Amino acid sequence: SIILGMVFCIAGLWLSYELHIASGASIILVAGFVYVVLSVIKGKLSAGLNCRSESNFEFILHKYFLKSIYFL
Repeated sequence: SIILGMVFCIAGLWLSYELHIASGASIILVAGFVYVVLSVIKGKLSAGLNCRSESNFEFILHKYFLKSIYFL
């Protein structure tokens, strides 16, 4: 986790320098983007193995995010 944190920080700082945006936000965006991409890849691999159980990402997305949208 330390190495991933360092990679996200360096990539986020570079992105903020190139795009002239806030450094903290760009670090979070890089980490979030990597998380979403890896979750999609994990989901596709699980689907390829005929795994019928719902992934943790889909469960959390449905339970916390999608239900909170209904209140908006």
